[in-house]
Amino acid sequence: MAKAGHKSRMNSPNDHHPARLRRSVLCVPADNARALAKVATLACDAVIYDLEDAVSIDNKVTARQTLAGHLQRQRRSDIEVIIRINDLKTPFGEKIWPLP
Repeated sequence: MAKAGHKSRMNSPNDHHPARLRRSVLCVPADNARALAKVATLACDAVIYDLEDAVSIDNKVTARQTLAGHLQRQRRSDIEVIIRINDLKTPFGEKIWPLP
């Protein structure tokens, strides 16, 4: 437990402790530019950018490019960023990393 007046490391956006507490986590389809832009205005502890089942097969490449551009322009340092990808054994998974 953190002492009064001290921020707990478990709640730091840069802490990777397996039991980190999160009040709110947003899931955002990576091909939805409007939703990506809205992330900057929302109070959340983490955002999951979804490149997997939230994106149709026809939009996988575009979603990857859109997300890469978004992260270069608007990445917030105060929230945890999670990128959900396809299985690395699939054609979509093999091409996912690194982002362009």
